Amino acid sequence: MAYWRLARLYRAEAGAIAHRRGSAERDLAQAQAQARLWARGFPHLVPDAADRLRTEQEALETAMGDPRTLRAYLVARDPELDAVESDRLESLAQDFLAQIRQQRAALLQQRRATENASRSLPPVDVATKYARYETALQNQLDRALSRLERLQRARTGDYVAPPLHIDVTGIEAPHADP
Repeated sequence: MAYWRLARLYRAEAGAIAHRRGSAERDLAQAQAQARLWARGFPHLVPDAADRLRTEQEALETAMGDPRTLRAYLVARDPELDAVESDRLESLAQDFLAQIRQQRAALLQQRRATENASRSLPPVDVATKYARYETALQNQLDRALSRLERLQRARTGDYVAPPLHIDVTGIEAPHADP
């Protein structure tokens, strides 16, 4: 019975983890939406890296339509680009835009990996209950196996010492004085 209950516990734990991982994308989208709303209310605070990259990408994409705006944008980031020819400047802007997109993609991938890793256990309260239940079942299984071994040894005629009872609570029974 303890084996069956342990198997059921492991299936329940796997189900709880799968459920938690299944809701990761939705929870991440909600958290990002809440962060954007919060950032609108407090624009003076420093945005995170994803927001900075998104803003940078949008500004560069907007500047790509006008050569003067593009030059001003890129020269503000690197003053040495002031002497670069206009056709070369657009090529550099395309490279820079590709780099920003790559950084954003890497950042989003890292966020997803972190989120998945954090969801590889059930919620703390559920994990604690599962751990207690597992410990109780393991103890029950150990006692049952010990009894079975004692019965099998007694059945074959082996000497079976009486079971030992060890108090591990740290509380000693009072001793009578001689």
